[in-house]
Amino acid sequence: MDIPAEIVALGTAGASTLVQSMATDAWNQVRQSFARLFARGHGDLARSEEKLERSRAELLRRGDEDLAEQMQTLTSEWSIRMRDLLEDAPQKAAELRRILAFCHETLGISQPQDFSVTQVAVAKGRSNVYQAGRDQTIRDRGDRR
Repeated sequence: MDIPAEIVALGTAGASTLVQSMATDAWNQVRQSFARLFARGHGDLARSEEKLERSRAELLRRGDEDLAEQMQTLTSEWSIRMRDLLEDAPQKAAELRRILAFCHETLGISQPQDFSVTQVAVAKGRSNVYQAGRDQTIRDRGDRR
């Protein structure tokens, strides 16, 4: 099933903003907004806040040298969570847009930049190349001689 580009872009923007905010003084305010976004009921709010806090603790536990790599990893993880949320509950998109606007305009958290990925592969002889932008399953059918 193809995921609409708008959901992917919005989920990525949300994840990037969330992870950037983890290292700011505005974290408590941002955490509460995102926890409400992810909560599906009253009991779920505390669980959502706990997940967010665990991610932040993981980020802050790393030294400066690993910070960029850890931010990228967390952004990828939260991007998947946000995309899943938006697929399951499309009405949450408006709430996420409000959170992003608040974070960018009021708190000064920078907006994520668009990026692209280019994959290049060369196969020679009897070799195979497998590339994917996401999940991929390969079942080897043995030697093809």
